[in-house]
Amino acid sequence: MAEYIIVKNGVVDNVIEATEEYILENHIDDIAILGSVPIGYLFKGDHFISPETVPIDVNDIVGVPSPKPVLPLSNLSIASPATLTGDIYWLAKDTDAVVTGDLALQDGDYMIMAERVVNAKTVVDDVRFVATILNGKFTMTVNFPVTGNYILSAKRMNEGLDRIGSSVHLSFDDVEFDIFV
Repeated sequence: MAEYIIVKNGVVDNVIEATEEYILENHIDDIAILGSVPIGYLFKGDHFISPETVPIDVNDIVGVPSPKPVLPLSNLSIASPATLTGDIYWLAKDTDAVVTGDLALQDGDYMIMAERVVNAKTVVDDVRFVATILNGKFTMTVNFPVTGNYILSAKRMNEGLDRIGSSVHLSFDDVEFDIFV
C-alpha cells in the first residue's frame, strides 16, 4: 500500500492509498504518481503548481488581444554588387545595394534595423535604413559602414512595428550580410 496522486486533465483530482495493482487496474486513463500533494494543484510536465486563484468578474474583462495579421515580405531580392554566397550576401563596406520585395503594407517610409552580430546570433550593434513602401513594393538601399555580419530579421522588424503601434507583423526568412573591406 502506498499513497498515490491521481491526476486527471492536468489537475490533481484525488490522493488515495492503494496498491500498485489497484492503480494499474482502475486508473489506466489517469496519471498516477507516488506521493501526496493537495487536490486542485496543477500538474505540468514534471512538477506541481499551486492553483492560487484570483476571482475575476467576467464583466471586468475589457479585451483579449487577438493575434496580429502577418504580412509576407515576398520576392525579396538584393541587387548587385551584393553577391549571394550560400545563404549570405557578401557586400563591400561603404557600398550601396538595393533590397526590393513585395509587401502589402500601407504606403510610406519605415525605419528598418539591421543588427550587427557575432557568432550569427549575439547582437552587438545595429544600423538603420529607411525603406519605402509604394503600391506594395518594398525598396531599401543598404550601406554598411563597419565590417562584420548583419542580419535583417522579421523578429526585429516586428519589435519595431510593435513600438509604433502597428496592427500587423511581417514574415520573411532572415537575410544575412557579410560586410568586408
